[in-house]
Amino acid sequence: MFELELIERGDASWYAIDLNPRPYGSLALAIGAGANLPAIWCEHLLGSSPQAVTASPGVFYRWMDADLRHGLWQLRNGNGTRSRAGGVLSTHRGVVHPYFRGADPGPGVARLVEVGRRTAEHARPARRPARRASPAVVVGAGPNGLAVTAHLRDRGIDAVCFGEPLESWSRHMPAGMVLRSRRRSSNIADPRRALTIDDYEHAEGRRLRDPSLTLEEFVDYGRWFQRRAVPDVDSRKVTEVVRLEDGFSVRLDGGEALHASRVIVAAGLAPFTTCPAPFAQLPEAVRSHAYEHSDL
Repeated sequence: MFELELIERGDASWYAIDLNPRPYGSLALAIGAGANLPAIWCEHLLGSSPQAVTASPGVFYRWMDADLRHGLWQLRNGNGTRSRAGGVLSTHRGVVHPYFRGADPGPGVARLVEVGRRTAEHARPARRPARRASPAVVVGAGPNGLAVTAHLRDRGIDAVCFGEPLESWSRHMPAGMVLRSRRRSSNIADPRRALTIDDYEHAEGRRLRDPSLTLEEFVDYGRWFQRRAVPDVDSRKVTEVVRLEDGFSVRLDGGEALHASRVIVAAGLAPFTTCPAPFAQLPEAVRSHAYEHSDL
């Protein structure tokens, strides 16, 4: 019950980068391969002695939600014909899904309706709430801070984002690094799903590494996202946040203070790096934090 992620090296050998438990997808895969783990667990809890079973090889798992969203995206953006979008959603021999089975299509249809409803809600213009006198302040202009600011503004909430865009990624990550996450998991969230890595490639006329981006590619993509989603990022840093009865006081590195209705902290690792007490007295020549190195 785990997922093992590998990356292919330049010499065609493979390198393991991630090992995580994955009960959600693995259950459907195990059942489809003939090893009904929930039934085996239930028998064990009821005091029975489950018979040994062996899962059949050659069975694959597909994440149905991603297939549905991609098929709907194909239709919404006019990329190809309906048959092409339908091909994304079609079933394949030897492939299992968490919701859909030919003998019992009900759960799959229900999930299709649910995902379609959520997609439609994203496509509708957001309802504008009453405007607050003071903005929401987002501390940090990395991928999370940019994404939060974009979503708040899409909902009609006045939001200000402070920080140098992609600072930690561009200044404190090892040069030449390859992202652990696959490209499908490296998109920065925007409310309209129109600023994905695929959109960046199309807009810039370039093709990024697959299956995972390099650090330099992700930084370029992140800055492109920032220019389109939050073009007015304020590069000043927040030095202090004080809770008030009617909100927050936010002080910037130049001394200016402003009032905020809400504060969202997306500051990354920089403010929280620490050195354990036993090493704090050592000279800096023999002690450092991984965050301080970009040449590992």
